[in-house]
Amino acid sequence: MRVDGAGATHDLLTYLEALNTACRAVRYTVGWKIGEADEQVIAKLPETAWETSLHQDGTLQDGYAVAQLTALNTCGGWPAGMRLIVRRSCNSDHP
Repeated sequence: MRVDGAGATHDLLTYLEALNTACRAVRYTVGWKIGEADEQVIAKLPETAWETSLHQDGTLQDGYAVAQLTALNTCGGWPAGMRLIVRRSCNSDHP
């Protein structure tokens, strides 16, 4: 399941997590608009933390990079084990 920032609520993620069973794993991705606190954490990432983003077919997506913020997460209330990934444009042609 893919949800944009409008759906990024604790209640939705709690519901999705509850759908997981021994026979079914529900996978989802949720986006949100980053705030000032997020930007401060992102600014602390070393350049070595960034990797080239991939297209859905696994090929490199020039002009974009991704990094994991999970270990730097200071926000509470999210599901255990939730990974936080940030994506940036590395090229002025892509806002």
